[in-house]
Amino acid sequence: MTDNLNTDLQEPIPEEPIVGDEAAADTERLYRATVSKIVVREREKAYNKAKQELRMEQEQQMQQQAPQAAPQVQSPQGSFGGMPVPQTAEDIQRMIAEHVPQYLQHQANEYQHKQFADGFVSKMQAAEQQYPGLEAKLEELNWEAPGTLALAKMVNNLDNSGDIMNELMENPEKMGSLLTLIHEQPKLAQNKLASLSKSIKTNQEALASEKSANQPIGQLKSSVNAGVDDHNLTVEDLRKMFPR
Repeated sequence: MTDNLNTDLQEPIPEEPIVGDEAAADTERLYRATVSKIVVREREKAYNKAKQELRMEQEQQMQQQAPQAAPQVQSPQGSFGGMPVPQTAEDIQRMIAEHVPQYLQHQANEYQHKQFADGFVSKMQAAEQQYPGLEAKLEELNWEAPGTLALAKMVNNLDNSGDIMNELMENPEKMGSLLTLIHEQPKLAQNKLASLSKSIKTNQEALASEKSANQPIGQLKSSVNAGVDDHNLTVEDLRKMFPR
């Protein structure tokens, strides 16, 4: 599943925050931190790479413009393949200034996608302990579909991701409804996922309370008998513990 996710994360994923301004602020901070870490390392490499490619294009242009046996239609001076070729260092600097931000944005997006993939896979592996067979079911999903990745990304932002994915795998009609909403109304899909998350938590709390209430009498601590030696109980103590 990890390989599938890392391979398919190049597909565009709808970017919708789950919880308002706080999530947006976290995303902005992550982006700024990522760019600041890679810009120093990548700027010089990107500059040298762009300069080398531009030089290669100029050499190819010169070769193509060399005299031939038959007359050839020359490209306009200062262009290569219909695209302007930089003639000065300033031209190179300008082209680099246009392309480096795109390169850095691409690197930041890849970093965020990798963070998502690693986090989601880790959560599903942990959920496997509670729901044996969950990972095998997830392997059967079509991870090449953008909607599936968008759903996983939304679920990953909720604190009970494993419970939610298990619920969706056990109830395919719920997943189908969410995938439709993701395609047509992403915000409604987020709201429905948040509601499902809350419902699962409520049911788990109710089951835990019911289990506690159904414990055998011998496992319960009587408030009446607190601090009293079981071997020294009196008839009066027993009457208080088991009133008619």
